[in-house]
Amino acid sequence: MAKNQFGWTEDGSLIISMKEEHSGSHEAKKIIIPEGTATIEENAFYDHFRPLQVNAFTIPDTVTTIKARAFRNCRNLTAIVIPEGVTSIGDEAFAECVQLRSVTIPQSLTSLGKDAFTGAPWLKKQIKFFRKFQMLGKNILLQYTGQDSKVTIPKNVKYIAGGAFAKQEQLISIEIPEHVQAVGNGAFFHCMNLKEIKIAGNVRTLGEELFSGCTSLQRVELPEDLQKLREGTFRDCTSLKEVIFPIGLTEIGEEAFQGCAVLTECKLPDTVRVIGESAFRNCKMLREFHFPKRLVSVNDRTFEGCRSLQRAELPEAVCSIGESAFSGCHSLEGVHIPKEVRFLGRRAFYECKSLKEVTIPENIPEIPEDAFEYCTSLETVDICAGVERIQQKAFKCCTSLHTVTIGDGMKQIDADAFRACTALEQVQIPETVEQFGENVFYSVPWFRRNPETFLILGRGILMAYRGKMTHVRIPENVRRIEGHVFNVSNRPKIMTLTDNIESMEIQYIPGLTLILQRKGHSIRFKMDDKHYQAGRDEERVFEFWQKKHIITRHQIFHEMKDPIYKFPIAILMYLTEPEDEFYNYYVRRNGMDLLQYMIQHSDIENLKEFTEKGFINAENIDELINIAIESSQHGGSLEVQLFLMDYKRNQIGYESIEDVIAGAFNL
Repeated sequence: MAKNQFGWTEDGSLIISMKEEHSGSHEAKKIIIPEGTATIEENAFYDHFRPLQVNAFTIPDTVTTIKARAFRNCRNLTAIVIPEGVTSIGDEAFAECVQLRSVTIPQSLTSLGKDAFTGAPWLKKQIKFFRKFQMLGKNILLQYTGQDSKVTIPKNVKYIAGGAFAKQEQLISIEIPEHVQAVGNGAFFHCMNLKEIKIAGNVRTLGEELFSGCTSLQRVELPEDLQKLREGTFRDCTSLKEVIFPIGLTEIGEEAFQGCAVLTECKLPDTVRVIGESAFRNCKMLREFHFPKRLVSVNDRTFEGCRSLQRAELPEAVCSIGESAFSGCHSLEGVHIPKEVRFLGRRAFYECKSLKEVTIPENIPEIPEDAFEYCTSLETVDICAGVERIQQKAFKCCTSLHTVTIGDGMKQIDADAFRACTALEQVQIPETVEQFGENVFYSVPWFRRNPETFLILGRGILMAYRGKMTHVRIPENVRRIEGHVFNVSNRPKIMTLTDNIESMEIQYIPGLTLILQRKGHSIRFKMDDKHYQAGRDEERVFEFWQKKHIITRHQIFHEMKDPIYKFPIAILMYLTEPEDEFYNYYVRRNGMDLLQYMIQHSDIENLKEFTEKGFINAENIDELINIAIESSQHGGSLEVQLFLMDYKRNQIGYESIEDVIAGAFNL
């Protein structure tokens, strides 16, 4: 971990940055936290295995928050002045400070966490008992020690510390009067029999997990001055049916109502701008939810598992829908995705089994993985122009989906995107699509029943071949060939490719004769098992054919070793790129070997081209004729032999009558 920035003062005090850890500060006796620091973070000076030797801290008056365990286990700390302006001290902030005997608490404090000073000698001296209430000073209620089922907070209490009533199973009813300003984290945590709570209107702060696990709580009216409902406030309140929210509320914290299984409706005020992750997760009976007009995002898992939620009319201000935001909302029949939405998380509407139609607006660049997977009632999908990618399994197993319209601008549709959409009969694919993943339309009727011999989609992408021809000529408008186009039942013996191909994923086809066409010329070679097992040159042929950049092609050609693949490429490129010195040099250097290759492979057309360019002359004609004669005896073309003999007779001439007889009778 990165060390803090720190420096020493003349008196030996350490000035330390609060941005990261306190590494390097173990030797200091006094630490000065610099002016401008607003928050002392969790565990800032806490080290369980190697406690700090610091006996004094200076906290500036710019600090407003001291988070959980910030000074825990500072065993040499004897005194601390918490300046005015600090409003919150977190759980266990000064716990186990076993020599802490002097603490100055500011009047500005509104929240004191659970066990904030546990183990400090100062705390023992400060605790006072008022009837059944353990008090810190006059205003802070630390803990309730009684066994009453109904409790009213004393009039002098302004703050209820974290955990003050935690796990008080006998507690049934509690009243928090108007003089209380703040209630700390987990103050009523797991009060399992708490059924009734009255909170006065001017309570401004309610801590995290305040009523978490209060499984008997049925109804809550939140105070009028409350602006933020913190993390886990009502988590797992499994009997909670009704919550009345104040008009000025602006934020709902993470997991605030998670697991409130019988909560049926939620009418948030339009002042709410933020709803945290998992805020209403697994509220299984939640049917109606009012989305506030100012809401800007639906965060991760916010409504995951809300099986009864029927509609999601998202306000126009929403610009983000997080991961699994509505996953498992089985009753969700309709959702309005606003035009301003720019991010859609994976599994956002996963298994929304009642959703019937959806429109993806133009500002969403990608439909993420599993976004609508298993939406089994989804019938129509309209993807607006501007959306560029559909990720894998986005609409997998949408078994009622019959119509998909994809607007211009779509570039990529990933593997299994529409797999097992068994009712899909109509799909509109724009010409802008450049790539399809594997099994995009697996078990899709529209794809399976398409009668085209060559099914070409998007920007010249060959998706399927329905023919049975032994010689397949790939159409010139094909730019990309997807994998598994050719299977066991339709594998060709000969395949012709043009130079328009930019990308292909053809798997090895045993015995395939490949013909490459370019600028009116062509070459062929056979991919047999022997050469396929020998190395990667057969793969380099396909790679070479896809790459169009001159230097890249030079590099791939240079890496080829096997003449079975290298020679035909050299022949074709020499004939079609006569000004390219790279191929010129190679051909001039290996001319005789290339001529022999053309003879042995009966490539008479290219042999004629090389003849016209002066590669055959009086010095090599006899050797070439002998090669042709030997080749014809092993199945080679007699036409090549006759061509060479005619060329010698007409262009070079015979030296003697014996030469003529030998040529005529193959002697």
